[in-house]
Amino acid sequence: MTSLPPKPQKRSRKSSSAASSSGSRERSMVWEHYEKFERPVYEYKDGKKVLVRNEPHAKCKYCSKDLACNTYDNGTSSLKRHIENVCKRYPGRADLEQHQKVFVAGGKLSEPTLGMTAFDEDSILKACVEMIVIDEMPFNSTEKLGFKRFCRAACPRFKVPGRGLVVKTFWEMYADQKRKLRQELASHCVNITTDTWTSVQNINYMVVTAHFIDCGWNLHKRIINFCVIPNHQGNTIGKLLEACLLDWEIERVLTISVDNASANKVAIEFIREKMMTWDKPPVLGGKWLHVSKKVCILDVPTRWNSTFLMLDTALQLRKAFDRMAEEEDSKYRSYFDEEDEFTDDEADIADAQNKPTVREKRVGPPNLSDWERSTVFVNFLQQFHDVTLRASATNTPTVQKVFHDIVIIQQEIEDLFNQRHLEAGSQTQKILLEMASKMKTKFEKYFGSIDDINQLLLVALVLDPRYKLRYFQHICETELHYDSFIVKQKSDELRDLVFKLTDLYATSMATKKAKPSDKDAEKSSTTSKSSSCGSKTSSSLTRKRAAMQANWRQALEDSSQTVVSHEVDRYLLDPIEDPPEGEDWKLLD
Repeated sequence: MTSLPPKPQKRSRKSSSAASSSGSRERSMVWEHYEKFERPVYEYKDGKKVLVRNEPHAKCKYCSKDLACNTYDNGTSSLKRHIENVCKRYPGRADLEQHQKVFVAGGKLSEPTLGMTAFDEDSILKACVEMIVIDEMPFNSTEKLGFKRFCRAACPRFKVPGRGLVVKTFWEMYADQKRKLRQELASHCVNITTDTWTSVQNINYMVVTAHFIDCGWNLHKRIINFCVIPNHQGNTIGKLLEACLLDWEIERVLTISVDNASANKVAIEFIREKMMTWDKPPVLGGKWLHVSKKVCILDVPTRWNSTFLMLDTALQLRKAFDRMAEEEDSKYRSYFDEEDEFTDDEADIADAQNKPTVREKRVGPPNLSDWERSTVFVNFLQQFHDVTLRASATNTPTVQKVFHDIVIIQQEIEDLFNQRHLEAGSQTQKILLEMASKMKTKFEKYFGSIDDINQLLLVALVLDPRYKLRYFQHICETELHYDSFIVKQKSDELRDLVFKLTDLYATSMATKKAKPSDKDAEKSSTTSKSSSCGSKTSSSLTRKRAAMQANWRQALEDSSQTVVSHEVDRYLLDPIEDPPEGEDWKLLD
């Protein structure tokens, strides 16, 4: 790489005096960037063009700009300014001039190192827009006096943008990021989750999130739509979902996870029918497109997780509550001596039913039996709380844990009917039995049998090297108490589904083979002709070999040896992983 000519520098007085004393003045370094020539100057005299004089001029070596360089009238100052600030084709101008010295901590704050960084106004503008978006600031934040003062002190050369330029840059950055994300989503098989809700302003919203695993086996989550929806009807949800997928050009969708509302089932059927008409139909015909997000099946009018956290915290502070209850003059005791207040809703209901609003004394403080009941409820709700936390994780895969959680919930519900440590006929037992009955009915509605579970959830269990297919068979026999015939049937169906998905993945990842050349085609034709000529003589040998292979396969089936006919068979026969207990197992690593 050739070195650039040096930046024009000012001549010191000492060097100037030395040059003048020697009789030959030293040439300025600016002439490394110019070519000097004489330009003729003409005037018209008596109607004739006459040469008057030749004026010295300099021609820039990079942009061919012509500049005057008379020693007495112009000098070299204009030539230096052109190289330093004007000439855009001079390759060394950015390195020589557009740099700012900044201190960068090198190891220790007490030992800073001086580094050089180029001044790039576009990069600073984009960083400013990112700050506004990340910190959720208004677009006119750059027009406020405080921000302008900060920029003037931190980077005086930066021209503070107005709100118009900020908005324009924001949309350009958004379009660029959307284009990159669209390309990323097009190269992967995507899983979609969607949800709808109504705000306190009675406005319906819908959010669509895309989940995918990149080539480096990293799990990603991207919100691709957040919009207002007219209503919660199934066709409306399906149309918006279809429009979102078409806008992002997402063609390969494996699953769509929604709640178990009837409208969402209609939406899934709508989008499945639409996807069947696309150029690339859904995976396996969209048979396993619908995935239910509802694993925890507590059907209570209040937020049960808030109730659990409240009771769990109260149990941790039980000694403090008991101590406050022992103090007769405490505000804690006086609170329960007051009468309970009616809410506006309760007062309206009493007025509508023509009932008197009788104020009752507050219940409390909690006694021994209240603490015992709280302990029972907390121990029971703890399992559902843990399941909810596992299922709600977004940065790590959780699909392989769903089957375990379903079995755990079923066992917890069954245990509710067998609370031997509780007093028969007690209030606590009645509440638990009533809760167990409602929860069992709801559980059987969603997960009454193994066929009600999306089979892709079971595929994820098989692909976990800690469990594989043998674990599924083990749970079905020991925990779910299925008949051996049903276990064998479901295992074979699950194994076939893993085969189909593996073949589908291998097909999508395989590269297209190049078309054979004319010589290869001619060679192939010749080979086929020769093989067809000899087929008559080798047909008897082929039949004998086929019979030998059939006998060998039969012998393998009769013995304990396992035939590996597919890559999935090899995976299922490999030893099962057994990580140390308590280790945070990462499935994608």
